[in-house]
Amino acid sequence: MKKIIIASFLGLVLVSCSGVEGYENRSVETEQQVQTLKSEVVRVDRIIRSALKRGISETVILLKDGTIVSFTDERHKNFANIREGDVVEYSKTGTEAEIVSVSYNLDRE
Repeated sequence: MKKIIIASFLGLVLVSCSGVEGYENRSVETEQQVQTLKSEVVRVDRIIRSALKRGISETVILLKDGTIVSFTDERHKNFANIREGDVVEYSKTGTEAEIVSVSYNLDRE
């Protein structure tokens, strides 16, 4: 009877430890994703601040795959209908990506 209780306890400990290890791995992955997103936000912020200093109109798009696309366009004629969730195609690579965020910096007249 003692052997069964000890074996059960050891089995419970092993299962608990393996669950903790999986949790730690998920925590590390989540932390890496947070750091990546923070760096992307900083990059977008730098692009917008640079456009403000130059006094020009700029459209900044953050795609779901992490790519940042920046357009300088008079009055945003070509990009006025771009919205979050739209799917865009890269002209250079031909791949598609979902738009996560669109920021407009309109010049002052």
